[in-house]
Amino acid sequence: MKNNKRIIFIALISLMLWAILLRFFSNLTGTICLIRGTIGIPCPACGITRAIKSLIKLNIKDALYYNPLFLIPFIFIVVLIFKRKYIKVTATICAITFIIVYIFRMSLYFPNTEPMKINEDSILIKYLIN
Repeated sequence: MKNNKRIIFIALISLMLWAILLRFFSNLTGTICLIRGTIGIPCPACGITRAIKSLIKLNIKDALYYNPLFLIPFIFIVVLIFKRKYIKVTATICAITFIIVYIFRMSLYFPNTEPMKINEDSILIKYLIN
């Protein structure tokens, strides 16, 4: 029991430190996405947070616009919990789907349309400009 309390304590401290670092990173780069904040281009998961926020507000049209694959992480977690033997197949299908949709979204929207907009506050772009 003592070991479980220690694990929970370490997990909570880690989450708090991660939240503080993300807050600092987002203040510096304008985004919590590590890829977009570092190199300036959107990642395949770009828009999922906004999509979930839209879904919570029952705005499905906006949710699909921000990232049409916003439910895939939840499906992956369900498969991970309940059908572990299918996890490799599920992971492969999810990865391929994300890559195909990412290429499609980048070709349609990059670099001027949210959420596929270039991040001019990214660390790399700030470094290259200065």
